[in-house]
Amino acid sequence: MKNPPRSGLQLTATLTLAGLLAVFPLNNSPAAALSVGAAAALSGSPAESRARAKRQVRPRNPVSRPAPVPVPVQEAAALEDTARLAASAEVAPAAAFAAALIGDTDGDTDGDGVDDSLDNCTLVANPEQADTDGDGYGNRCDGDLSGNGVTNSEDTTLFQKQLGQPGAGSSCNAADLNCNGAVNAQDAVLFRQLLGQPPGFITTEAGVFPVRVEPGKWYLVDASGQPFFLNGDTAWAMLVQLDLAEAEQYLENRRQLGMNAIVVELIENTFGDNAPANHAGDDPFTGADFSTPNEAYFAHAEDLIELAGQKGILVLLSPAYMGYQGSVEGWYYDMLAAGPTVLRNYGRYLGNRFAGHDNILWVHGGDYDPPAEGVAAGNAIAEGIVERDPEGRWLHTVHSDRSLSAIDSTFGDEPWLTADALYTSDTSIVAEAHHSWNTSRLPFFLYEAYYEETNDGHFVRKQAYQATLSGAYGHVMGNQKVWRAKPGWQNYLNSDGALSMLHLKDLFTSREWWLLAPDISRTFLTGGVNPGPHHAPAALASDGSFGMVYTPEFRQLTVNLTRLAGPRVTARWFDPTTAAYRTVAGSPFAATGSRAFLPPGNNSAGAADWVLVLEATP
Repeated sequence: MKNPPRSGLQLTATLTLAGLLAVFPLNNSPAAALSVGAAAALSGSPAESRARAKRQVRPRNPVSRPAPVPVPVQEAAALEDTARLAASAEVAPAAAFAAALIGDTDGDTDGDGVDDSLDNCTLVANPEQADTDGDGYGNRCDGDLSGNGVTNSEDTTLFQKQLGQPGAGSSCNAADLNCNGAVNAQDAVLFRQLLGQPPGFITTEAGVFPVRVEPGKWYLVDASGQPFFLNGDTAWAMLVQLDLAEAEQYLENRRQLGMNAIVVELIENTFGDNAPANHAGDDPFTGADFSTPNEAYFAHAEDLIELAGQKGILVLLSPAYMGYQGSVEGWYYDMLAAGPTVLRNYGRYLGNRFAGHDNILWVHGGDYDPPAEGVAAGNAIAEGIVERDPEGRWLHTVHSDRSLSAIDSTFGDEPWLTADALYTSDTSIVAEAHHSWNTSRLPFFLYEAYYEETNDGHFVRKQAYQATLSGAYGHVMGNQKVWRAKPGWQNYLNSDGALSMLHLKDLFTSREWWLLAPDISRTFLTGGVNPGPHHAPAALASDGSFGMVYTPEFRQLTVNLTRLAGPRVTARWFDPTTAAYRTVAGSPFAATGSRAFLPPGNNSAGAADWVLVLEATP
């Protein structure tokens, strides 16, 4: 049964681009064509294969992990919400921005071959220099279709009316921002960058990327050096199933739900309606696999990756998903047939093709811990990408067999492996995360466990909290209906699980989460742990300022309050379905001895899971 979208987080149809494109579909654009052909029937269920095998973890020596230490939190300029920008920037004068450009403009800032002193868009490349309205600003950097000095809701209405329209004779339509002869999905992406800005200004990718690993830290940091809490979603088939307008709807929804990462296959061999072709019928290769990349296919992929970057979303990108046990659902046998030389050139192509996008973390392998010949094939692609990334901007990890982390896989010692990732069942997340905390040389996150079937928020919440309170710097959830992107997938965007991810993100990022260390020795949470599928994970800040315990079910928790800095401890229950707090009766308590805490019944969604938040109080 399909569930209707929940009304709490609807997209604003008149002001956000997602609503704009939903109301005015790009019917005459190739980007709007969604193939509905059925994939050839396969024996068994490929989706089920991701739940089958368990493997033993390859033993590694324990690592000495320093206690997390505080880092300064800086105010960073963030891209404002599109709707708010369009509604509030009604009177911003273009002159203010123009004044900032006065001075020495010699040179070619945007690299389009036009000197800044002559360029009508100095901050973004537009070699054609089209200026349809004759205001001195090129179409590429001018969304002010109404001429009122700013790109706002009035211009959004005018842009809607031009979608699908061709250029006028030899000149460009003013809404044809890239001047390619039609106002289409590509212009829609560009228009969103201009909302709220005067002519001449364009907002580029959020200043978060690239993310990186720093010595001595168990988490990633962003481009400004701030801790990066990874709150992700699974969108395996997005690049082949969705056109640009549908991708905008998906990505904007995930951004509004606090998600900043997505899992995506760059090339898909099974789950697309017309696999391996994308929605427009473009195959990834024009001839032999991996040696003849199709520009149309990869241009569409780049458009979606760019759109994700504009929304502050990291793309966990699989260049060639191998498939469960090297099965037909993936590219493993095609990779072996192509050989290392072809695969290395494919990797070089990807490194060149996506060089302008910092919001990528490459994910090699794919439901498989391959033998030596498979390792050689995977290495070839990874090494080709690395060769074209001499600055090392991109991180690389591995999606191996279930119950194997990237470090514990057959790729574990490869020099290109720069990020660890867990792939677990739903019954062993805490144990495997604790193992990685003790043994991995790299920060790790939960890459995959099990998916929300339709609307089971409790199930995916448990996995997310068990990972993030057991040493992971983030997690990825998934919904079966959404990641397949079959007709009706939009009805599951606001599932219970997805909605609760916003609350998880707010809980962690509202405090210094990077100080947390998992309570592996159980000296903080001393009772009610219940190891196994319903393990209650606990973590404590290294300075004793706060600690958290997640319980997936109704049970008494016993906490050693002396582990907190004190002198008193404020105790509250956090509802993971609404983000509401309930203060525990009698709180604050003296930071002495142990105290038992009993959850306050079911949460607002009728489930039994809660988070106990304990904070040191003067």
